[in-house]
Amino acid sequence: MADLFNIGVSALKSQSQALTVIGNNIANVNTNGFKSQSASFTESIVEQGGKSGNGGQIQFGNGVKVQSTNADWGNGSLIPTGNATDFAIQGDGMVQVLVDGKIGYTRNTSFQLVEEGGNIVLKNSAGAVLCNGSDPTTAAPITFTDVPVSLEITSKGEVIALDDAGNNVVAAGSEQINIQTFNNPDSLQRQVGGVYMISGDTSLGVTSVGGENGAGSFSQGAVEGSNVDIATEMANMMQVQSAYEAGSKIVSTADEMLKTILQMS
Repeated sequence: MADLFNIGVSALKSQSQALTVIGNNIANVNTNGFKSQSASFTESIVEQGGKSGNGGQIQFGNGVKVQSTNADWGNGSLIPTGNATDFAIQGDGMVQVLVDGKIGYTRNTSFQLVEEGGNIVLKNSAGAVLCNGSDPTTAAPITFTDVPVSLEITSKGEVIALDDAGNNVVAAGSEQINIQTFNNPDSLQRQVGGVYMISGDTSLGVTSVGGENGAGSFSQGAVEGSNVDIATEMANMMQVQSAYEAGSKIVSTADEMLKTILQMS
């Protein structure tokens, strides 16, 4: 009887986790660059109960658990902002950023010009500073020698910035924003603000300028919206809710059966 309780509880726990994923998707429907997730399930370890007379295996499942959460890496809609420091990535890949001294990658590409450490850099709302590289062991922020009055980011990621006298204010080495692709992006570890960190399982793809080697291109003056589809999430929510209610029924049925057994003893 305890096994039946455990199976019911595993259903409740797993469906609750799936509902958490769905709820997070819905909550981030307006979060720039957000990628929706879905939970996948797997059967818990099967208990061996010996063999039947004809040699057939007698096996009992032990419930369910969440195997993984997988992201939908499809592009979100393009949202025009008119801000020169914003740029959306149309296609695959991310740009490298530096957050609190740690190297990460993001598609949350709404930046502002700020002064940091004596330099003018591009920083987003998550505190991520835009870098010009993609090497996971090194990061070099895009920097300017002065606050530019005009800033252009081309579709390839070239940075062109001038002061009011028409002088170039792009620091040496900051002339190009690169895009990094990943062979298995689900191995990336999500951080606050749409930043991703590589894990020991991450396999890097290609590093390139915008629009080359299968990487996305840059679209200045716009940001990428969330790719959450509300209709899909609501349908998934109803499905998970039904499964949760069924798991609850397993627990209540096991409880009734246990009461009956105790009354008979």
